[in-house]
Amino acid sequence: TRPKVGDPTATSKMGLLTLADGTTQWVDTEPFRRPVTLQGPWWSPDGRHAVVKVLSRDFKDLWLARLDPDTGALRPLFHDHDDAWIPIFPSPPARWMPDSRALFLTSERDGYRHLYTIDLEGVLRQRTRGRFDLWVDAPAPHLSRDGRRWYFHANLDDPAAFNLYSLSVEGGDPVRLTPPGGVNEAVLSHDETQLALLRSTPDAP
Repeated sequence: TRPKVGDPTATSKMGLLTLADGTTQWVDTEPFRRPVTLQGPWWSPDGRHAVVKVLSRDFKDLWLARLDPDTGALRPLFHDHDDAWIPIFPSPPARWMPDSRALFLTSERDGYRHLYTIDLEGVLRQRTRGRFDLWVDAPAPHLSRDGRRWYFHANLDDPAAFNLYSLSVEGGDPVRLTPPGGVNEAVLSHDETQLALLRSTPDAP
């Protein structure tokens, strides 16, 4: 159960169990120098790399850290801070690119929620820019089946309207896939040839 207001939040830790001998390697959170909670790990498609979400107990700092399963050490790749309240990522907080060499995620670090990629050395690259937000109540950004484009919902054209867009992983401008105006929540078919659309406009809510 969740603690009540004013009560201390629950503590937890993450362990890695070796099936061969039953030993447990505990993940080391001491370098963060504050109480944190852990989520994950999320493994790369090739099974060689894992990342963990580290969230401070005061909800002001969030890290995405690379996990060493042999030692339990965490190496931060990405860090967001907010003096008030850190926006919580969707789960999982980051998703792997098909080549297992980078991840993609969203962040409000420039004042708007945008799409970023980060590689295994911690090099961050902003993929969307501008005075608009990726829609947090819609499905999280995801890759096409061939790994060549992202799909995401955003209010790129109008602050009061949300649409589904695609964006090439090679760069360029987002392409709107849903009718202009209104709030459009779309779900792609498995073969990505059709859209199921939930649409609301001021004159047709």
